[in-house]
Amino acid sequence: MDENARRGASDPSREPAEPPNSGISGPPAPRAINAPAVIIVLAAVLIAVEVARMLVPPAIERWMVFAFGFVPVRFEELSQWGALLPLHPVGSVTTFLSYALLHAGFGHLAVNTVAMLAFGSPVARRFGVMRFLLFSLAAAFAGALLHLLTNFGSVVPMIGASAVVSGHMAAAIRFALSPGGPLTAAGRRNPNAAIYAPVLPLKQAFRDSGIVAFVGVWMIANVMFGLSPVSVAGAEVSIAWQAHIGGFLVGLLLFRFFDPVR
Repeated sequence: MDENARRGASDPSREPAEPPNSGISGPPAPRAINAPAVIIVLAAVLIAVEVARMLVPPAIERWMVFAFGFVPVRFEELSQWGALLPLHPVGSVTTFLSYALLHAGFGHLAVNTVAMLAFGSPVARRFGVMRFLLFSLAAAFAGALLHLLTNFGSVVPMIGASAVVSGHMAAAIRFALSPGGPLTAAGRRNPNAAIYAPVLPLKQAFRDSGIVAFVGVWMIANVMFGLSPVSVAGAEVSIAWQAHIGGFLVGLLLFRFFDPVR
């Protein structure tokens, strides 16, 4: 060893210019919310609408419920109620979608937001932003349509994003339990590839006991949850289980129409 090397080794005041591992970066810190941006934006919009509804005077809050909630009596030709409702006649079109923005309190909102984070996130990653938004609109429309067909002439407004979230749930189970899907052992080992797992045909999917059990429990829970009307701004509103089924059917039956994976 030469003289300079011996001095460097024996002199504690001489430190290396950089730490030994300075060129190696550690793994990135995990995100607080591991969800696609479109899910976070939708959740923020729902929260903002609910906060606004809670802050306005009761008269305006009631107006919001009947203007943006889905009221089947709007479509009753023999009734004068439709013409008396806010935003008539534009509301006959817009409320097929706008009802999903309102909720019956923060408890109702929390349930839908958590479910959207859990089930909507993998669907959004698989579909991409535009397909996911169109799919969500289709689920909302189908929910309102089935509610209209089963509650024609009702004056009770329907509100909530449950039909949309139900569509997300149904879409997620179409590929989550497929070979290599997010809920399989192989999918957990490779989560990035699991999002793009092939989709099982419906007949084959419903031979899976896990899928059958999920759908059965979901149906029972939705019927029980939807049979209890709630009050918003002094008006009785419906969190309709029929609308949930409408959104769920879109996720099951129209999944391949929106799915970019072939």
